[in-house]
Amino acid sequence: MATPATAGAAALVRQYFEEGFYGNGTKNSAPPHEPTGALVKAVLLNGAQKIASGSMYGNSQGYGRVSLYHSLPIVEAQGNMGLFFVDAEPVEDGRTRTYEITLGSVAQCPDFRATLVWTDEPAGAGCKRCLVNDLDLTVTTGGRVVYPNGKKRADRRNNAERVVLPGDALADGQTVRVEVRATNLNRESFAYALVVVGCIDAAGTGPTASPVVVPPTDIPTEAAPIPTGVPTAAPVRPVPKCKDDKKI
Repeated sequence: MATPATAGAAALVRQYFEEGFYGNGTKNSAPPHEPTGALVKAVLLNGAQKIASGSMYGNSQGYGRVSLYHSLPIVEAQGNMGLFFVDAEPVEDGRTRTYEITLGSVAQCPDFRATLVWTDEPAGAGCKRCLVNDLDLTVTTGGRVVYPNGKKRADRRNNAERVVLPGDALADGQTVRVEVRATNLNRESFAYALVVVGCIDAAGTGPTASPVVVPPTDIPTEAAPIPTGVPTAAPVRPVPKCKDDKKI
């Protein structure tokens, strides 16, 4: 039954953005946005909840069970929970895009979640662990760098990466830095989707990025349009050869 339930949840995610709920949690509070497949996937993974048994990110449950309640803010449903996202955002090879997220009253949100997803190209035949385009997500708070998917270092295997910070590890007014780095691309730039959910008071970026800031649900402010274009075509470099598994 998980397949039809998730398919239905994905349809609701598309409706959420296409009907402008992402502005302040009400219909038409922001311009219609047609989400990419990467954004839909990022939203579903970002709010997924751990199942009682098994270890998170393992083969038994992956990111957990889908929970739209924890994925998408709706007015009068999740208190001060806010949503911040970028879609089809290009990053150049070797460059990093930085997003500064300032928190509000963290007591009203159980945690802070950030998920990065990109639609990678097929790897070479027989390559078991070989990303053609490798992006890396890190979240820095209080001087501590947190890596995704429960790892202690950058993830070199997956094209979906998530960081979850518990609410008791955060403070009101604290700034959390979310970074997306293009570690190794087979072209000049590649596009991704990033979703952040938590008690967001404000969000900003470095000089190379211009994402849309979606305010908390208790601040009804009209959001600016989201860039929906994809990066222009660039010369494609050869697909990297598959490394020996023991060296990864």
